[in-house]
Order: sequence, then C-alpha cells, then structure tokens
Amino acid sequence: MAGDPPVEAAKRAVPESAPAERGCAHSARDARAQRRFRNLAALFSIVYLGAAVGMRWRYSLPVLSYGLVAAATLAAVFATWSYLRFLRGADELLRRIETEALALGFGVGLVLAILTPLFEKLGAPRLGGFWVAPAMMIAWSFGSWRGSRHFAGGRDGDGA
Repeated sequence: MAGDPPVEAAKRAVPESAPAERGCAHSARDARAQRRFRNLAALFSIVYLGAAVGMRWRYSLPVLSYGLVAAATLAAVFATWSYLRFLRGADELLRRIETEALALGFGVGLVLAILTPLFEKLGAPRLGGFWVAPAMMIAWSFGSWRGSRHFAGGRDGDGA
C-alpha cells in the first residue's frame, strides 16, 4: 500500500517463520507451539492440584479419586506430547536453549534425589520425594529463561 508507514510494510513482508522481534529465535510458529505447551502445562497443574485435594475423599468416593488421577495423567501426557512437538518444530538455537535448560533441571533433580536421603540421615527434616519434581521444573524454567536472555544479548550475555 502506497500510504503505509515503512514499519507496517516491513511487518507484512516478514514471513511467519522468521524470528520475532521479541525474545530469542522465536518464530510465530514456535511461539504458538510454546504457548500451547504452557497452556497444557497449566491445565495439568490445575488438574493435578484438584486430584491432590480429591485424595481426601479417596475412601468415600473412590470413583472420583480414580477419575481425577486419570484426568491428571491424561493432562500430563498431552503436555509432554505438546512439548515434544514444540521441540521438534523449533529451530536449532531454541532447541539448544531448551536442551540446556532440561539438562539443568535434570541435574538439579538428580543431585537432590541422591543427596536428600543422606541429609535426612544427618538430621535434616524429612521432606519425601514429592518436592524433587517441582525443584526440577523450577531449575528447568530458570535455565530456559537464562538461556533466552543469554542468546538474545540481554544483561546476562553478549548474544553469543
């Protein structure tokens, strides 16, 4: 269009698979796939919390308890499947960021799972194994955030 500002014309000329202005190496397709995963992960979190609360009535309403656990399992499978699709469709830099983030999360979880029983024998409070998965997810999220900032040239990095 003849009267359009140059910025608007440039935005229309950029293909959908080109990296977005914000973030690091996110195309519109990557952003949609990541948003789909985040939505399914949030759904899983809500269903899981509902199932955890529903366990109070596992003896009086066993059908409800089994249904809630089945729903949480199904939501977890869909979230995992969505994340795999996101990774398969991502470009090389985004895969590298996510792989390093997953490695950080796995490493933190492994160290905590191995060392927690030793610390408990030394007198640390007994926490059980349920807290290892949230610690892994927090480390994974931190690694993803840190990698995106590093490769985007934020304060933490030089843009590699």
